[in-house]
Amino acid sequence: MYEKILVPLDGSKRAEMIRPHVRELANRFQATVILIMVVEYSYADGIGQTYVSISEKAFKAQLKENELYLDGIASKFRDKGIACKTLMVLTPVVEKIIEAANTEDVDLIAMTSHGRGGACPHLLRQCCRRNFKPGRSPAFYRSVTVG
Repeated sequence: MYEKILVPLDGSKRAEMIRPHVRELANRFQATVILIMVVEYSYADGIGQTYVSISEKAFKAQLKENELYLDGIASKFRDKGIACKTLMVLTPVVEKIIEAANTEDVDLIAMTSHGRGGACPHLLRQCCRRNFKPGRSPAFYRSVTVG
């Protein structure tokens, strides 16, 4: 039923709470897990201007830290006999998750309802609206309690 499961992570413990559910699905269906982290390097001010939010040196350090983080999570899946690959891409978040889902031809997007920034209903709604058309990947999300 599921051959590839896309798991968006942001480095938070809350986002990682999806892992046991993904592990169970991956084991049940012998699915490959694809971990994705969307790196935020710039932001828009709401009137069309985009600003770089960190220095290039800090950005490179952030990329290395994120790579180590994803590799650590991937190794935990691999240690359980689950095939796992990692993707790290630059913003915009929703568009890059959907693009990865389509490019990687995933069968399921699995994420928690909370991440680094707290509740992420916007991300879930946008993924659903833009991605869930007939023949596209369904989403599985786990609501988590904060605090």
